[in-house]
Amino acid sequence: MARRSPTLRVASDLAAFALEHKKWWIVPILVVSLLVLVLLVVAQTPVAPFVYTLF
Repeated sequence: MARRSPTLRVASDLAAFALEHKKWWIVPILVVSLLVLVLLVVAQTPVAPFVYTLF
């Protein structure tokens, strides 16, 4: 079984908690956090100049 990174493990644990305990207010926080993470990763890669030209 492949090991997950700590960041993905925390995100999946939070999602499981939200679904199990009906804490729906956690879902938007999780989605926004993941979007910020994706933007930070893209901004640090060589793809960034091409993404910036789209906006």
